[in-house]
Amino acid sequence: MKRSGLYLLCCALLPLLLGACSGFSVPDLDEAVRRENLVPEQWKPLKLSVGLAPVVADLELDAKKFNVEDTRRWVLTPDEARLNGAENSLQALFLQTLSRYRMFERVELIRGATSKSSMEELRALALAQGLDVVLRPVVRRSDVGYVGTNAAYGWNLALWLVLSPINSWWVADEDFDAFLECDLGLYSTASGAPLKLKRIKPEKPVIKAFDDWDHGFHLFAIFAVPGYFDHENWEKVGSRLMPLAEHETKKETLRFITREVGPAVSGDAFQDGIRRRVGLFIGVDGNGQSGVPLTRFAGADARALAQRLPSMTQEGLVRKASLAVTGEAATRQGVQAALDKLTPLARANDDFFLGYSGVGTLTPEGKPAVLLSRRGGGYEAVALEALVDLALAGNPRTLVLALDCSFISPADGRCAVSAELLAAIQNAPPESLLQPLVERCRKAGSECVILSATGAVPGPGTPEHALELEDLGQGLFTSFLLDGLGGAANTDGVAGVSLEELARYLGPNIERISGFDNKPQKPWLAASPARRSFLLPSAEKKPAER
Repeated sequence: MKRSGLYLLCCALLPLLLGACSGFSVPDLDEAVRRENLVPEQWKPLKLSVGLAPVVADLELDAKKFNVEDTRRWVLTPDEARLNGAENSLQALFLQTLSRYRMFERVELIRGATSKSSMEELRALALAQGLDVVLRPVVRRSDVGYVGTNAAYGWNLALWLVLSPINSWWVADEDFDAFLECDLGLYSTASGAPLKLKRIKPEKPVIKAFDDWDHGFHLFAIFAVPGYFDHENWEKVGSRLMPLAEHETKKETLRFITREVGPAVSGDAFQDGIRRRVGLFIGVDGNGQSGVPLTRFAGADARALAQRLPSMTQEGLVRKASLAVTGEAATRQGVQAALDKLTPLARANDDFFLGYSGVGTLTPEGKPAVLLSRRGGGYEAVALEALVDLALAGNPRTLVLALDCSFISPADGRCAVSAELLAAIQNAPPESLLQPLVERCRKAGSECVILSATGAVPGPGTPEHALELEDLGQGLFTSFLLDGLGGAANTDGVAGVSLEELARYLGPNIERISGFDNKPQKPWLAASPARRSFLLPSAEKKPAER
């Protein structure tokens, strides 16, 4: 009777015990993506260039405390190989997942970045690669813990007591959990500002049942788990559970991109956040020889613009993408090289600032031109429209021209036009020679804003001087332009300077100062219809200045 009863008990327990066997196979990610519709059927890669930063660990749980004082939880502090570089590192996990499921048009590692790189360093490196955003993962939790016994424990204890402890060693009657949580941050390479932040964690903890062999054998494990655990036991638990936690991390990353980042990317706030404002500022002083007037402060103008516009608190330029090319370096080849660096950074959502301070003239066809330095000495005249075409190579959203020179005033120190060249416009209508540039930009797919020291308007009595003043150490126009953008023209004190605000500030002040020398100067501002509300860089006014 005893034997038959024992036999019946074993038969009753067998299905339960077989069902209690442990299993740690990682689910198929493709199947999970299809089943949970993590990537919509009509999904198209987001129009973003993403630089994946090295993964860093900033754990919320203190390993020194938990791994010494707490017998039920163990913090798995990730080393550098676990974080980055290795084939199975967390960085590789993110890169492979984002690439495999085509989350973005372009995603790549940030060259030269390390886990010790600051956010500013990451931004600069990513910008140099022409990337729109930095994706930075930060590990916040990486730990495993003991949850407790499960439904198989009571039957397993009976098996241990009635039959033999040996039979109980293969029954998964103890539950353990794993937490792998990361903060994913999308940061603009233009400003460093956070665009999207998300804690990536599974909807529910990863919990699995373990038998005695899974976590490390102990003769009396059924009574002692997890009290006898040491480092090796917990690492063994982690090695079995973390691949499952990584699987959940991949799923949640895809869910974050498709359901939160995707809808946000096309919005104005996101596009404003990633908009890059880059600039090239050229300064060429005349030497007073061979019909070229003597000027002194064109180079200073260009350097001041390149240095100060990135420091503006509103709508400022990207500091690493604001360059000045001056003096002998401002040859056609030097300007082309600088543009080759910058134009890839100014694409359809971005604004390109092209500034020229120096000596203006006309082409034989009567179009505005500027003097660039020539290799070996001297100057060459380059049509302004040719420089505009080069600046439009990346198809920027907006081209902003800032011109501190004169084109049709031969008596002016910043103009080298000859009587022969002026003859080409003697019958021209009294309309600005700069206006066609607006339409030229629009035909190329970009909008245009022009800020000019003069209007280049043919006709007698037109104030076409572009003065530079000794006591200012700059061109008159550039000096007041910087003052206006620095806050003087910012009448509301909170947003960037509008064209209307700038015009109200520049006109009266420049006309007043130029009148002292009896050389009237009247600035000229224009914009394509879509950019009449364009906001220029500005320093925010302090409350006392408003």
